[in-house]
Amino acid sequence: MKAMMIGVLCAGILGAGTVTMPVARATTAPAPIPAMEQAIAGATRYQLATATSAIGEVPPFTTTNIVVGNGAAMRVYGVFVAKKNGKTARADEYITGTKVCTRLGTPHFSCKNAPSDAAKAIKSLDPARLLIRPDVTLRVTPGAAKMVQGRTCDGYTLTGRFNTGETSTSMLYVMHGSSLPCELDGTIQVKLTNTDSNGKRTKTYTGKLQWIWSRFNDPSLTIPSIPGS
Repeated sequence: MKAMMIGVLCAGILGAGTVTMPVARATTAPAPIPAMEQAIAGATRYQLATATSAIGEVPPFTTTNIVVGNGAAMRVYGVFVAKKNGKTARADEYITGTKVCTRLGTPHFSCKNAPSDAAKAIKSLDPARLLIRPDVTLRVTPGAAKMVQGRTCDGYTLTGRFNTGETSTSMLYVMHGSSLPCELDGTIQVKLTNTDSNGKRTKTYTGKLQWIWSRFNDPSLTIPSIPGS
């Protein structure tokens, strides 16, 4: 099971696979996404925790991602945990600008030079890059604010429609005054195709996800030492 943090993040905010997203023009408040992208790019470190419900045969899973540095100096450490049939699977991944190191149920990491894969993985952490995509139409409207971990966060409703027909509805909360992301709560539709003795069958499943960002610019947030990295 290749349980890479990259795949988890790319499954992302509006579903696994295809999402179309020009930022909506039909909103009475400025769309929060460009400002959020700029704010998170300036952070020196933060933590992102995600939880996704079971979707079809895909079991529920969580990820905890530590991001240190920004730009070309960004490093990421992610832990993926999935549970199915009473068994737990865990994968750890460490990414720098040029290397990808993985550990799948073993005490040791396996590292390889993969600048292209590393760059794609790091870019996938930017929530704006997942939201602004060419295969989903996104509508952004103001919603109710709420407190997230003691922070006042402005709320926005994101309604997306995939080119392939699936839909998604999410609440995005952005820190008041700084535009840093606080939380994302979403309901997504995903089309999965399975092949069995009767041939290929495609079914639409509904799942839920939650992303929570925290510990922005916290100097005590560090990445463990990875031998060979």
